[in-house]
Amino acid sequence: MDADLLGRIIASLFFTAVGSLVLFFYLKNLSDLLKMVSAPNRRMPPAQVWLLLVGLLNVVLTMILPVLQYNGVFALEWLYWLCVYGIAAFVILWQFRMVYRIADSIEAEYDSRSIPIEHRPTFQTGMFMAAAKAATLIGIIPGAAIISYLANMAYLIGLVAYWVRTHKYKKELRALGPFTGDTESLVFRDL
Repeated sequence: MDADLLGRIIASLFFTAVGSLVLFFYLKNLSDLLKMVSAPNRRMPPAQVWLLLVGLLNVVLTMILPVLQYNGVFALEWLYWLCVYGIAAFVILWQFRMVYRIADSIEAEYDSRSIPIEHRPTFQTGMFMAAAKAATLIGIIPGAAIISYLANMAYLIGLVAYWVRTHKYKKELRALGPFTGDTESLVFRDL
């Protein structure tokens, strides 16, 4: 194995480790948010957010591609690309589904507590993030790499914005405490 390939593998491992750590904390935030929502108001179980970890398989597949192509022999290339784009499509579709379900869960929780809230909070920010992630797939078209790069930047901005919004609601729900089913007005709760 030459030094250039070894350097790329080490760099890939480093960025994969950092990216995986960030992804872990992001998904933990979403899972914890859904845990703060009472069970009848949840539109998805908290554990389902962890299905986004499937996307890490693409990182592994991308790292083993140079090994598979060693000496120019790669007989199962069609299967490789089918897996890569199949996983990418699943991750994108799952993000859209999560955005819907998390926004509906937050709204249902606030409504059950008779606390006014905007319709589907976090929805627009989440849709921006998910759409930007979907747009990154345009990079498979020759000559569209710059569009894919811009879509990746938009995705990162959307991810941070969505993370901040969902974290805000997680903190608010934690401060409110568990829902007891009491529909008494919040004005008279502490009397």
